[in-house]
Amino acid sequence: MNMKKWILTASTIAIIFSPLRADAPADGIERQIVQEINRARANPPGIADELEALRPLYRGKQRALAENLFLDTQEGVAAVDDAIAALRRTPARGPLRWDQALAQSAAELAQAESRSGAYGHGRGANAFAPRIRRHKRRFHEVGEDISYGSQTARDVVQGLIIDDGVADRGHRKNILDRQFDAAGAACAEHEQLSPACVIDFSGG
Repeated sequence: MNMKKWILTASTIAIIFSPLRADAPADGIERQIVQEINRARANPPGIADELEALRPLYRGKQRALAENLFLDTQEGVAAVDDAIAALRRTPARGPLRWDQALAQSAAELAQAESRSGAYGHGRGANAFAPRIRRHKRRFHEVGEDISYGSQTARDVVQGLIIDDGVADRGHRKNILDRQFDAAGAACAEHEQLSPACVIDFSGG
């Protein structure tokens, strides 16, 4: 999970986000997330250049987002440097097509967590394995990324690529996995870190 702690000083910020359906319009944030993933897959070294620009924003484990607004990370700039190195050695990948069945699987979890305030890849009937099988009948490989609290598609994907605090960098690996050829996404409000955005991937 891409779970971050927001540190607010000097003012209180209200985050307002309207949940979107799985059949998101072409300009909706869900579609934009998949477009951003495809941008990263098409040119990993170019994304590394963008991450380089973030390095001066770090002071220890905190990253400046705006005046008096900081993101408390687990690894600091080390996670950014790790992402930059990985991107520079990754060749271009093929684009992911939008898959409505995957978007419906993602929406099921995003909406469930919106109601419950839970985190993670679901439990019981909402757990990843049974949920993906309800929606996607044929696949060779599947994966799932979840982002909490990022307000734009670019921030969602950037955060998952940096993958701060995730030892195996599993979210980054999903985004750059050459076996994946399809993805769907869904976002919904979350009571603590809104929005929650779920991206499901498949290949084969």
